[in-house]
Amino acid sequence: MSKKYNFVYKTTNTLNDKFYIGVHSTDNLDDGYLGSGLYLKKAIERYSTKNFKREILEFFPTQEEAFKREAEIVTEEFISQESNYNLSVGGKGGYNNISEDGLKRISKARKDSVVAIKNGEKVVVSKKEFQRDKNLVGHTKGFASVKDRDGNSFQISVDDERYKSGEVVPVSKDSVLAISKTSGKRVVVSKEEFDNNSDLVGHTFGTKQSQVSNRKRSLALKGKAKPQKVVQCPYCNKSGGESNMKRWHFNSCKLSPLFDEEQHKEKAKRLFNNNKRRTKI
Repeated sequence: MSKKYNFVYKTTNTLNDKFYIGVHSTDNLDDGYLGSGLYLKKAIERYSTKNFKREILEFFPTQEEAFKREAEIVTEEFISQESNYNLSVGGKGGYNNISEDGLKRISKARKDSVVAIKNGEKVVVSKKEFQRDKNLVGHTKGFASVKDRDGNSFQISVDDERYKSGEVVPVSKDSVLAISKTSGKRVVVSKEEFDNNSDLVGHTFGTKQSQVSNRKRSLALKGKAKPQKVVQCPYCNKSGGESNMKRWHFNSCKLSPLFDEEQHKEKAKRLFNNNKRRTKI
């Protein structure tokens, strides 16, 4: 359905005079629309809407005529200039039509930037500012990416009852990041597929960690208990970490028909003496 007004507009950042040229079709000239350009929207998030103004340059009978005029203004040469937020040539728009120069500008804009929340509003700041300002938190803090039983993915608060009850689970649950030995590409597959597909290897396969990385990992894990598989003794029904349970239960359990009391005492004696040697005086 055609709109009442079709026009080419210019949205300007009043703080730095950087601007965006676009086409808009509407029935309400005061709808507050500033533009949908990717680079422009990032700038609006950073500087807020109050620092942008839109002016109508030309009206046209149809949207097609407005796009034709935009194509005459927003050329390859135009978008190569740092004075504007346009990333693709006029007349079509869309991420798939962004020029090589536009993609470089996106990369430059994203580099060393962080999307954060400050006083309840989403903002884009530098990494240095994010680390310095204690009022800034990551825009996903308190949220988790989850999937429901139908496989639909979305974000949800970690305080949501559906998340706490297990009705929805993290999107990475039962998934593995792997590498195909045939194509060399990284893929995300189910644990079952990973176990049964000989073409798949772990995503760190063939890589070596530096001594610095290993040292950092060692320090990070120092003093933390290593998670173990919990097992249950079939004789006394006690449960515990696999390593300790296999030492004192199963065939070594006092209720096991294979229990050897002398062997048990010798094992306990060795453990006691080792602990004694470790003790600092």
